[in-house]
Amino acid sequence: MTAPSRLLFSGPFNAGQRDSVRALVTERAASGGRDILYVVPNGAARRAAAADLLRRRGATFGIRIVTLSALPREIERRARVL
Repeated sequence: MTAPSRLLFSGPFNAGQRDSVRALVTERAASGGRDILYVVPNGAARRAAAADLLRRRGATFGIRIVTLSALPREIERRARVL
């Protein structure tokens, strides 16, 4: 049994990047991707990303949206789970 692939989408936090990253996250989730970590700069961006993904997919299952400040805690959490 192979380990599941883990994806981290990142890039510049400017207007053009966020739409293409959300489209890519949606595409990967629709094709069966699970445990996708989506990092955003702040809480407002996290809420906007969640709302957009809900609009596109109807759910955010398999996608975890975290802010930069919460990223260290998320990495620690994932290390404990494994």
